[in-house]
Amino acid sequence: MQHIAARTPRTPASTGHLRADSTTSEDTYHGQAGTSMSKDANHARVNTRSRADADRRQKLAGALVDAGCNAALVERCKNALNAGNTEACIQLLRAHRCDLVEAMHQAQHPIDVCDWIIQEVKTSYS
Repeated sequence: MQHIAARTPRTPASTGHLRADSTTSEDTYHGQAGTSMSKDANHARVNTRSRADADRRQKLAGALVDAGCNAALVERCKNALNAGNTEACIQLLRAHRCDLVEAMHQAQHPIDVCDWIIQEVKTSYS
């Protein structure tokens, strides 16, 4: 069997002839998984990812406020996430959740007493 050596194709840049639609090696680099893309295409992809990250962070900050977190807790969670410490953020949120459950139990007591009074009035004063 005869072995045929692979020939490296000549690029327009190596021949000194550039077509209007061709790119030079300065305009192209390899992105993820070794794919070639123009700097403009990669810049747009990075900007899209940056916008998506910013949107996600803004939604998270809004959700933290909706969950009753004060500004200090929101800032601590954001700092933990920015530092890549998701576990610290989760611990902060679990502690906040415990505080919320305790507050709910405290608020439930007067409701239970009110229900008892209603029942007493119905049975004793009717």
